[in-house]
Amino acid sequence: MIVELLKYCLIQTLAYYDVFSYPLTFSEITTKLTVKSRPSEIQLALDELEKDDVIFKFYEFYCLRNDYSMIEKRRTANARAIGQMELARKKAAFISKFPFIRGIFVSGSLSKNYADDKSDLDFFVVTSDGQSMVGRLASQFSIE
Repeated sequence: MIVELLKYCLIQTLAYYDVFSYPLTFSEITTKLTVKSRPSEIQLALDELEKDDVIFKFYEFYCLRNDYSMIEKRRTANARAIGQMELARKKAAFISKFPFIRGIFVSGSLSKNYADDKSDLDFFVVTSDGQSMVGRLASQFSIE
């Protein structure tokens, strides 16, 4: 029963990321899994699911679809994210200079180290009390 629960949770975890066509590494699976398990138990369950063709493994990546192009897409998007993150740091540094900005954080796909050719910069901006609209306008004009 415990093994079946673990398998179910593994499929659930992979299914969530499958919506975004984002295969996971073993390390990512162990940190995102909703049940606490030993790495050896997780590996055993993954091996069984792979043997039964429920999940697929390409190099270090696990996914629900037998589609290697997902791996290529992820690698390309992860590499592109490095450049996008540098741009996001510069934009965030500028926006953070406004006195009513209390914090600025990268959100969206870039926060997951993913940037494809359609990705833009998304920020979560924390402002001081009563300044949300001013902060929104300042951030909008600063980013563009």
